[in-house]
Amino acid sequence: MKRKIFILITILTIILSTIKPIKAATGSVTASLSYNSVVLSNKVTLTIKLSCDTGVGGGIIVFSYDKQYLEYLSCNLNGRGHIEGNRILVEPSQDKKVTFTITFSTKKIGSTKIGVNTSQFIDYNGEYISNYSENITRTLQIKAKTTNNSTTTTPLSSDASLASLQIENIDFEQPFSSDIYEYVAYAPINTETIKVLAKASSSKATINKINENVTEGWNEISIVCVAQDKTKKTYIIRLYVEEKPKIIYEDKNLGVVINLDKVSDPEGFERKEIVINENQLTIFNRANLNLIYLADNENNKAFYLYNMENDVVGNKFEPLEIDGKQYLINEVDYTEYNELEKYYKPIKVNIDGKQFDGWMSLAENMHNYRLVYLKDLEGNDALYSYEMSEKTLQKFTLPLYSVEEKMDIKEMLYLTAAIAGTVSLLAAMALTLKRKEG
Repeated sequence: MKRKIFILITILTIILSTIKPIKAATGSVTASLSYNSVVLSNKVTLTIKLSCDTGVGGGIIVFSYDKQYLEYLSCNLNGRGHIEGNRILVEPSQDKKVTFTITFSTKKIGSTKIGVNTSQFIDYNGEYISNYSENITRTLQIKAKTTNNSTTTTPLSSDASLASLQIENIDFEQPFSSDIYEYVAYAPINTETIKVLAKASSSKATINKINENVTEGWNEISIVCVAQDKTKKTYIIRLYVEEKPKIIYEDKNLGVVINLDKVSDPEGFERKEIVINENQLTIFNRANLNLIYLADNENNKAFYLYNMENDVVGNKFEPLEIDGKQYLINEVDYTEYNELEKYYKPIKVNIDGKQFDGWMSLAENMHNYRLVYLKDLEGNDALYSYEMSEKTLQKFTLPLYSVEEKMDIKEMLYLTAAIAGTVSLLAAMALTLKRKEG
């Protein structure tokens, strides 16, 4: 038994002695700063070194930094790589050492970190390198400028807020607040330049030059405030300059208003988007009634009646309010109402400060009544009788008597009562006969 064990150990010893040890590629990565402490506005250089005895075959280096404190200026890759953003792609080389340098300028006082991450590090033979420093962090102190060989003790102001912001003669849609960074405003037609009035909260902050030229439509204006320590805050004004109408109704000298953001819908109407002659229009609809918002040559704006089927603009939308309801004035063609000539004569009617065509009764006891042709806000047309003193309105039907009879009010009441009595008597007789048949 002991002999067998001895033989087995001997065989294993021979096998192991023939196996050559496998050596993994070895290398290193280092990163250092030209200064660990630097005065504000001075430059600092990050140096990254890759080493490998069998040649640096490749790798990916990603460097990171805080843009509040540092600004990237340039890099020197010595022909051994190329840069994409903050990533360096290392190219194959038989060189045992490769060096890259990255230069920054300092922007803000304080302590900041620069990171270096290296991955996929291989030697020139394509072997992956192990046991190198994958992640390296370096700390940089940025100090204030010195005066008389001593460091200024007062820290630089980081206040980049605005104390006030406005456009001369143009109001924002919301009040200004230093911690709100976007605003909306509207400028009149033909506006080409504006004047932005901005004031920094800190006397040590500055405001970059502002572009005050605008065009019709939407404009975006940036106001950048820069603090003493180079901190920046940007305020945005979205300004709409009214556009000239592109759809014109030449028979009325009216154009369609393009932007309706600040237009209030008439009560009971809702907006609808339609397409007429390949043009998109916004109309305001209520039942059978449609309105469109137009501007005249002097840019006076108003709602107008609109015939969608024929793309025709009607009268201005100026409703009358009578008995708590609203009505529109219709144009009168007297030739279409010849049957009224026996009882009424054409006259100008005045209601609520508006004058329009209508009729007055020829009967002596009805001179306080006017006949008017109106449209309700559901789009229905009708003749109405309007009592001038009481300011009441009711739908009109032609009288059953001639003017020559000159029936007074009392006679009319008697006649109405007689008719009503007759109708009631006939109804009672019909009910009695029905019961007898049952």
